[in-house]
Amino acid sequence: AEFLHRMRDYMPPSHKAFIQTITSGPSVRDYIMFSCNPVLCELYNGCIAALVVLRNHHITVVTRYIIITSAKAKVEKAKQNSSAQILQKAPSALEERGTGGSGIMCLLKDVRDATKKLMIEKI
Repeated sequence: AEFLHRMRDYMPPSHKAFIQTITSGPSVRDYIMFSCNPVLCELYNGCIAALVVLRNHHITVVTRYIIITSAKAKVEKAKQNSSAQILQKAPSALEERGTGGSGIMCLLKDVRDATKKLMIEKI
């Protein structure tokens, strides 16, 4: 959660203002749970499910275009250089670390799993 809050500093001002407005208001999830309205619950859970799909897609994109690409670059550089051990260390950092030095796949999966936990049991 801390990482996601820090990322707001890199957003366009209008996006940051929108998120701040939404988060300063009442909780939509709490409202739906309090309302005991099954239609609202179903719609809310549909939105959360769509976010989980988006987060899964993000994991796929990061795997395909960052992790696999950096691993291939590491192998290619190792073939081209006699000092392969030195070169292998830099790309492996890309494979294992994301923005802010976090474990990139752990971070993405944690965010996805936290999103899943926001689903509301059927009312």
